[in-house]
Amino acid sequence: MDVATLEDLLARGWIAAPGTSLRDEDRKKARELVGILAEVARAEARCARSRRRVTLVDAAAGKGYVGVIASTLSPRLHVHAIERDPRRIALMSEAATRLGGRVEPLVGDLGDAAIWPAEVDVVVALHACGDASDRTIERATEANARSILIAPCCVATKLPAAERANARAEALGLPRGEVRRGFIESLVASERMLELEARGWRTEIVTFAAPSVTPYRHLLRAERLREPGRMAQAKDKLARLRER
Repeated sequence: MDVATLEDLLARGWIAAPGTSLRDEDRKKARELVGILAEVARAEARCARSRRRVTLVDAAAGKGYVGVIASTLSPRLHVHAIERDPRRIALMSEAATRLGGRVEPLVGDLGDAAIWPAEVDVVVALHACGDASDRTIERATEANARSILIAPCCVATKLPAAERANARAEALGLPRGEVRRGFIESLVASERMLELEARGWRTEIVTFAAPSVTPYRHLLRAERLREPGRMAQAKDKLARLRER
């Protein structure tokens, strides 16, 4: 899907007031969505080899850009969107109606296992801020999702992984600013990848948008593998990373 098509979908789905048009941030959102939706399509195709219907969870869905648009692109997708803000749920539902999407909104916190569907194939979380990425990992692995796609946003300093990384940066004497921030983000990402690997998911970091579009342009892609040797190695690496 190209940027122009996504801009049109954003305008028709979420820009409802007569005479209004897309803002610069909306156009950047369209460019982000090109990359994210390509990843969703890739994960769906992988699942569809053995399933007629693919269940997608849009975690911390916000206004539902990913889930709503994905549901319009594939009749195979059954989309659940988790969001705790009722106002955003309403905007999401209105957009789905306008675009002919099929989304089941789930009102609540993404960390609440009770609101997750019984079967999950793909989990996606775009700009999961703070501990939302970690809670998505927890729930998605408990749900045994085949594919997990997380694009983290800001790394909160109160995260245990961030606190460990910051302590290491202090010990190394790293200057504050971009150098330290990049160091901390890299260590937090490493912990998340090893956590997923230890639970049985093969991971990699991919870039889904240009730096001119968003500073948070990296996606953590995880695919269920369940290889015992790989899991054991990851558990050992994770323990060593956390103890230092």
